[in-house]
Amino acid sequence: MHTPGLWIAIESHDKREDGYIREATATEDGRHVAVAQVTRAARPFSEYRANARLIAAAPEMLAALKAALPAIDKYATGSADVIDAIRAAIAKAATA
Repeated sequence: MHTPGLWIAIESHDKREDGYIREATATEDGRHVAVAQVTRAARPFSEYRANARLIAAAPEMLAALKAALPAIDKYATGSADVIDAIRAAIAKAATA
């Protein structure tokens, strides 16, 4: 089970430091709890930022896939590969 979304990407003000994925809802003391840390490593800064945004969007994308799957399964004829890919992505996210 993952930390429920919404998540937000928070960049470091110093491009040499790592950034964090945090819960969008702040705690009572106004802090946003860290869910993950995105390390810059040897990647370009723009790629590091894109990775953080992608990770932050993951809970919403998973929910959207789960919500869309019944309609896609019902109406997307001849799309077995796409449906299998969606099911595999959902299963991958659910595997601990």
